Amino acid sequence: MSQVLAQLDLATQDLHFEGGMKSEAASLNDPLKDGTAAEPAWEAAFSSPAKLHGVLLSAGSDRQECQKKLDKITGILGSSIRVTTTISGKVRPGAMEGHEQ
Repeated sequence: MSQVLAQLDLATQDLHFEGGMKSEAASLNDPLKDGTAAEPAWEAAFSSPAKLHGVLLSAGSDRQECQKKLDKITGILGSSIRVTTTISGKVRPGAMEGHEQ
């Protein structure tokens, strides 16, 4: 699959998509950094690269299960994607524990 994706012309002819999520932040009403008209107030991990096109979320009962799912997905997508960062979360504390699903 990854070999097929790598050979495809992935130009969408959609200038909004081609520009990346960051270029559309203001028009999507994302919160902006103080004093700017177009710079999104995103967490640092999502501010680069400038042409970020998507975010992949994976959830599971433990870190190993999440990693196994991510490895499977990135294996399928192969060189058609580039992982720029990984953020690991934790279960909810106290009375909310177990309500993650």
